[in-house]
Amino acid sequence: MEAFYAAFEKEAGVADAVLKHVSRPGTMHAAQAGLGAGLGLGMLGGAAFGGATGGKAQYDLARQRGQGVLGAVGHGAGGALVGAVRGAGVGAAVGAGAGALAGAAAPTQLLRGTRALSQVKNTVGEAANFGQRQVHGFTGWRPGGSVKSIERIGGGAAEARGALDKAVKGGDSVAVGKARDTLGAAEQAQAMGLTSLPGVARSMKNNGLLPTVAAGAKEQWKGSSNKMKALMVGLPAVSVANTLRNGETANGQGKAERVGRTLGGALGYTMAPLSLGASTALGAGLERTGGLVGRGIDALRGKRPQVPQEPTPPPATAPGDTGQHVAERVYGTGFTGSME
Repeated sequence: MEAFYAAFEKEAGVADAVLKHVSRPGTMHAAQAGLGAGLGLGMLGGAAFGGATGGKAQYDLARQRGQGVLGAVGHGAGGALVGAVRGAGVGAAVGAGAGALAGAAAPTQLLRGTRALSQVKNTVGEAANFGQRQVHGFTGWRPGGSVKSIERIGGGAAEARGALDKAVKGGDSVAVGKARDTLGAAEQAQAMGLTSLPGVARSMKNNGLLPTVAAGAKEQWKGSSNKMKALMVGLPAVSVANTLRNGETANGQGKAERVGRTLGGALGYTMAPLSLGASTALGAGLERTGGLVGRGIDALRGKRPQVPQEPTPPPATAPGDTGQHVAERVYGTGFTGSME
């Protein structure tokens, strides 16, 4: 019995040491860095592997069925696309898990590796930075701890700063002026923490809703091309106009609810310079919130969505009955379907 207690205390001591190690701020920081880098690299590797294997499998299958080379290539391209999407999802999950474990096991080495990757100007480096931006967008984690350090992974004001450098080298004073304005808006949004969902929530608490939305929208507007500006304004406007022109209800939703969903989604996608994943999550959340607000307005207006009516089932027949028997009951015995 004493040996059992001694072994139990030994195992508990190991588990306690592991928990203490994992809960350290430095270890958590490295785990998040590994999570992001692994997610991006796993997505890239999974997409490449899945695309190659999926494309080859569909090409071989098409050739076995007697199709020509050109037709088989077309099937292979479709298989490559499907395989790449599937592989990217699996690779992202596996890579994220492996990266987080590596960060927890060897924090110093992993941080050195991710820092080196962030400086690599190729697809591999971009993939690692992309994954880390997703982690930052959801958790607020920053690679160097400071607000400005997110520029290291291509987030925040990094793109605007690069555009200014390019404009200065080009020597166009007008372009330089516009780039400076864009960088100023990006730096303001970055300083307010609008590059992550926790930062947006914190800014709303500290600075207020309207200043937060105004700063984020200003950064998005100044950092967008004329075509993107047209889409940012035009798509929601067209959607709202179509909703107002249509009937009170459609697809089980009232008019105000549909308008609220459109405006909420548009606000969510344009109110802050978030990463792709965080922007999608915020857009979906505000779209749902806008729909709920609109549903309340519909209720106050007394306009409730019409519930689709179930089709009336045909008259029940006896087991084994056929259409001919039904016709005979209606038209008389011997009816053949001819009205002559």
